Amino acid sequence: MSIPINLVRGRGVGSGRPRQDSLCLRGADSKPVKEEPLSQARLFPRSLEEGLGFEYAMFHNQVENRTVCILQGGPYLQGIPGFLHGGAIATMIDSTVGMCAVLTGGAVMTANLNINFRRPIPLCSVVVINSQLDKIEGRKLFVSCNVQSLDEKTLYSEATSLFVKLDPKKTSP
Repeated sequence: MSIPINLVRGRGVGSGRPRQDSLCLRGADSKPVKEEPLSQARLFPRSLEEGLGFEYAMFHNQVENRTVCILQGGPYLQGIPGFLHGGAIATMIDSTVGMCAVLTGGAVMTANLNINFRRPIPLCSVVVINSQLDKIEGRKLFVSCNVQSLDEKTLYSEATSLFVKLDPKKTSP
């Protein structure tokens, strides 16, 4: 049985002004479309209008193999009233540890992400995500992180992750 593929064109969220059209495919047999470049794709955390979703900056220390993210989650990321949604926190943890892995090992993919949520993060508060490369075993990179308040007095989450280096010969279309 074949599942139909639907072509969907999207526009930016919020102000109604168009952003570059994006191209998506849906269906079990979806494959990248060669006619249109993927240069129109956007990073998921950058998909909401400024100030409403993920507002962040990342910094990487190559000597220590550490990446730090300063994050303020906007009102579109609310879970229970007044607090960030756990999925939004997980997204930024994955983005931060992933950046640490990419800048250390090149092209990688998340193989495992384990998060322990300690306390809810108040909506629109600023937090710091500190990540570090713990070890490398062959193609595997192990990265851990914690999410804390700016004054480092409140621990919101801790995470461990495993990334696998991609083989460019096997990942090209």
